[in-house]
Amino acid sequence: MLSYRFSGPLQGLSLSWLNSIHRSRGELDNINRTANPVGSAMLERKDVNRLYLTWSRTF
Repeated sequence: MLSYRFSGPLQGLSLSWLNSIHRSRGELDNINRTANPVGSAMLERKDVNRLYLTWSRTF
């Protein structure tokens, strides 16, 4: 995770980036999944890239 808070005229604004790479190992366990498995071993892959932009201000 990488996060940055702005200052000056953009004070209160923050930007965060979340990156996660997941690779499964093992054998198929005959459970019905909601995601489509990938590859010859039919294992799930989950790559996550999320960008969060937050603004907060005191009144």
